[in-house]
Amino acid sequence: MIIDWEHFGVISKLGCLYRAFETGETVRRERGTATEGVVGEGARVCGTRCGLDAVRGVDKCARGGGKMVVIPKTRKTFCPGKECKKHTLHKVSQYKTGKASLYAQGKRRYDRKQSGYGGQTKPVFHKKAKTTKKIVLRLECTACKYKHHAVLKRCKHFELGDQKKTKGGAVY
Repeated sequence: MIIDWEHFGVISKLGCLYRAFETGETVRRERGTATEGVVGEGARVCGTRCGLDAVRGVDKCARGGGKMVVIPKTRKTFCPGKECKKHTLHKVSQYKTGKASLYAQGKRRYDRKQSGYGGQTKPVFHKKAKTTKKIVLRLECTACKYKHHAVLKRCKHFELGDQKKTKGGAVY
């Protein structure tokens, strides 16, 4: 396999070359504008964001969203609260949108417009394109109780906790 070593850091961060190293393929150091993969059986070429090709296995690579994302319930990160302004331990939970109020101005206006004859008065969106949502983490500082949000990338399966669920096994 030939690798453009100037972009190697970018590719490895995207998690596309992990399969090539697991299978024990030899990597030749050669400069070039793009990578070329000598692909074995059961593997295929995957385009990365930087426009390069990298070798990956049949299962989806890390950036493709095929893997389950498991986030620990506690995380040590920076607290922007007035009292802390330093790295402290935070309790992690998943942010959920609150119930929409019936008394918000937009809702009152919409209900008034909808009442009576005339059918649907505002356009209803049908062209949904995305299959996943971005995960928003709600971080609460254990020292000062300050709460802030952190956004993760898109993923299909998200779980809070240190241990993964296994089929037929108990999680302690």
